[in-house]
Amino acid sequence: MCEEIAQPNATEANTLPDSPDGKSEVLDWPPSTKSQRSRISLDSSDRYADPGQTLIFLDWDDTLFPTSEIFNRWQLEMPAQNAHGAGGIRSSGFQRQRRHRGRVAAICSAMARALLHPCRGASRSKVEPFGSEESKHGDSMGNGPSKVQCQLLEQWGIALEDYLTVACGLSDRVVIVTNARGNWVEACIRNFVPRLQDLVFPGSAGGQGPGPGKIKVVYARDFFDDMHKKGRVVSNGSKVRDKVREMTQAKFHVMKHEAKAFYNSYPGQTWKNIVSFGDMPYEHEAVLELGMSRRSPASECLRIKSFLLPNCCSITELTLRLKFSRVMLPVYVHFDGDLQLNLRDAEDPLKELSEALGLPGLFATGFPRHAWGRSEAPKGYEQIDEALRVLERTVADSAFR
Repeated sequence: MCEEIAQPNATEANTLPDSPDGKSEVLDWPPSTKSQRSRISLDSSDRYADPGQTLIFLDWDDTLFPTSEIFNRWQLEMPAQNAHGAGGIRSSGFQRQRRHRGRVAAICSAMARALLHPCRGASRSKVEPFGSEESKHGDSMGNGPSKVQCQLLEQWGIALEDYLTVACGLSDRVVIVTNARGNWVEACIRNFVPRLQDLVFPGSAGGQGPGPGKIKVVYARDFFDDMHKKGRVVSNGSKVRDKVREMTQAKFHVMKHEAKAFYNSYPGQTWKNIVSFGDMPYEHEAVLELGMSRRSPASECLRIKSFLLPNCCSITELTLRLKFSRVMLPVYVHFDGDLQLNLRDAEDPLKELSEALGLPGLFATGFPRHAWGRSEAPKGYEQIDEALRVLERTVADSAFR
């Protein structure tokens, strides 16, 4: 273990807040194994997993928001003034879907009515099977999502809100870092999950956050372009732009500014615990570069945890993965070591996680691999609820063993 500078006047923080529905979601987290790199010390100087020491980065498209499902498969549209898109690899696909701009107002109106009224009152007994074929097609009149799609969007929205609430309880700074342009995230929230409008706010890289329990959104490419204009980024001299490298560098610079601002709350504070989730190599490589390029003092023990997730996921895959991640997020945060997990290409992501975390019981849960696109969707919500109960018991048993 690396020695840390103790934080003055810091309090013990080995417990996490309850979930929004009042159920206990949080676990003190000494893991089940006691290896050199995965041991959790209960000594007061070992505060790396405190919310004030933990920085969480999240991608948006296909990590939190079902972009591929909504715009590519369902072929729904975004209002023209909001259609900045995720850019890069995905942007051309979005442009092909925007053929009928005259129906934009009707689509948005139907979406708002669907989300705010019928779905919220729908009982699970009336909801179509989780992986229904009907979910692949929109309203036959082109006026918005079908009934089944509306129900799937509602379930995804609940899962996303629960996940982000837990993230905010584990970290004093949760940042959505996206390579999209303009107000893309706000537009997605406003049109597809308006319940989150009071939770997510735009901000500048390294700038002040929106406050406790809130999430900041930073547009990495906009920030990177601004750095170029101000001469703060040196060009590679090539006339051919490497867009993959640019997107990675854009996220790297945002992460660096955020980390420098976050780990500056008291004199001598060291960087301790940075967790990143995304479905593209950009954020994965960016956070690893952030750790490798850090010129740290001898007393610093920085833990970099990067999760590369499956991309182009369906909405049912994303919903199930958010539910799984809500339970597992405290485990990731409290893990005392580095994690570099490519769950996108792993043959069995659950096995990969189980081995990396030293939790054999995790693999034994048999959690549905649909969360990573490796199996068919569960047949109903009862099956999902049972899988989550088994997962929660397993994590709890491991934590208190």
